[in-house]
Amino acid sequence: MKHLFIINPTAARLGGGNLENMRQEIEAFFAANPRICHEVHVTRWKRDATGFVRRFVSRSGELVRVYAVGGNGTLFEVVNSCACVPNVQVAFLPMGRNNTALNSFGGKGFLFRSLWNLSTAGVISLDLIHAGDCYSLTGCCIGAGVAHERESAVEASPHKEEAETAVRPARLIERLFLPRRLYVQTLSFMELVKQNSARYQIEIDGESLDGEYLNILVANTPAASGQHPAVWTAMADGALDLYLIKQPPARRLARIVSDFAFGRYHAWAEYFIHRRGKSVSISGDAARHVTVDEERFYTSSPFSLDFRLVPQSIDFVLPGGIGTPRGFV
Repeated sequence: MKHLFIINPTAARLGGGNLENMRQEIEAFFAANPRICHEVHVTRWKRDATGFVRRFVSRSGELVRVYAVGGNGTLFEVVNSCACVPNVQVAFLPMGRNNTALNSFGGKGFLFRSLWNLSTAGVISLDLIHAGDCYSLTGCCIGAGVAHERESAVEASPHKEEAETAVRPARLIERLFLPRRLYVQTLSFMELVKQNSARYQIEIDGESLDGEYLNILVANTPAASGQHPAVWTAMADGALDLYLIKQPPARRLARIVSDFAFGRYHAWAEYFIHRRGKSVSISGDAARHVTVDEERFYTSSPFSLDFRLVPQSIDFVLPGGIGTPRGFV
């Protein structure tokens, strides 16, 4: 097996001298086992990892374990490089500010930061959502969303000025040094306040759910934007979960946002629709922003998006000490 490390130098935890420290830690770890083949690639621009990993894997004649060393964006690139490829495994070494995927495994980041754990652990086969031209590990959100991934929001969007405007509230709230939970809830509320519901044409496994909605979540894991809204969702259960949020009264918005962020929405059933299925199609007349694993994009106007579950399409490294995700068989 070959070990390929994809390091994002702009990741929050790799600032200062931490990038060089990480490289030295990797080299020291494998120096004790010189027969094990490993390579380190430091990305140079956004989406650099995608092409590099694909070329590396295609040239390799053996199994490759690819380590995403960074945050949500780095893992997104690695997952999209390795989806549905038979001779590759994905490991996540979280070094970003927001490492959403960890929340799907109990948030035990220290177990994912051990090179010994990541290099010796086994893998599980997880579902992915094929969303347009890319794959999603955690889920996709349409409509109002959280603009906390500042670099991703600006660089991923073809409408840079619009994206820059969208993330300014995140920069302001960040200076208040709020606890993580309050930070996410505050940003979610600010985003939702700015949004109005829009009319969508929605179909899931043949069932029509056309209507006006404030926000739409197509989930593959319980986690999204550092929260746990999709409490009934599992990572390898052969189904995706669709959550439709209706426009609530302004006086109830803050409470509903807070409750939904952590899966407590049973008391607000009149504002939520939940369905499970294999494929979802969503279209609308007005351009909306879409987040795929926290990477932000903007649709055209009008737009049409298709989401399809791809069962057990990626082998994910599960470090020792992490319980098997619900739904895994």
